[in-house]
Amino acid sequence: MKRNKTARFFITLLIILAILASLGVGGFFLLDKVVVPKYFGSFGINNMQDLTQMMGTLYTSKNESKFITNPYTAADLSSAENKLKLVGFPTLETGRLDYKAIAEGSYIVESDAEVKLTDKELASVLNGMLASGILSEKLPNLKYINTLNMELLEIIITPFKIVNNIDPNSAKIELAIKIDTTSLKNQIADEMQTPLFLLNMIIPKTLYINLNFDLTANGENWEYTNSSIRINGKTSQQSEILMNLLIKFIFPEEDEMTMDKLNTELGGVLIEGVDLLGSIRFSNEIYSTKQNGVVITLK
Repeated sequence: MKRNKTARFFITLLIILAILASLGVGGFFLLDKVVVPKYFGSFGINNMQDLTQMMGTLYTSKNESKFITNPYTAADLSSAENKLKLVGFPTLETGRLDYKAIAEGSYIVESDAEVKLTDKELASVLNGMLASGILSEKLPNLKYINTLNMELLEIIITPFKIVNNIDPNSAKIELAIKIDTTSLKNQIADEMQTPLFLLNMIIPKTLYINLNFDLTANGENWEYTNSSIRINGKTSQQSEILMNLLIKFIFPEEDEMTMDKLNTELGGVLIEGVDLLGSIRFSNEIYSTKQNGVVITLK
């Protein structure tokens, strides 16, 4: 049922896009009031404005510098890795961190030692974990996206305040993730029996997902609140239709995936990654310049 519904969506969308240029006023009215609601209403696309907004959100030119405001550099990665190596984290022959050994726990670190990382340094290390593949089994609910197709571009940590002091257990978190959709489209084409050329027309090769949520320590767990997702630097409202549409295509119904749940799952890149290093508390006093970041206490 789902496969037929998805294939129907793509075929209908292709037909609509193909005839848009030749429409008169009456034809446009018919599409806007009848065709689009009939075929796309269940996806949250109820008129031509919703449809064109969805396509515009996908294909608007993406300039990373406009919505990536806290990017890390090679120097941030080098600094972070040096700090972790000094307290005993394993390395490869190249001198880089051995993320697979970190995931296996086959090393000894200085017990209860603390490592301070800025949010840029933390982002660079977590992206290394993504690239190494060690977070894949830690984030099983993201298997349909495949964490190896994801690149963490930035983390922005803004600790909350209690009166005039920083709350070490609560912070506003912003993540930016870049997703290469090539293998994802191949997967959708196979599972949904949808022609790949249609997917290539509709879904661009690269998607940028911006996550925002408040993160609070709750015993041994973390509580996510006030979450939102944006695509390609757009507003949450502009992204909502497309996000729900992609969720329907990518995740099976039994997963009961929602935007809030996906936000939490993607936020697991931070939680699961940090958990491999130790326990954290938030700080706004990393380095003498008092940058925001985390203090990691080794296990």
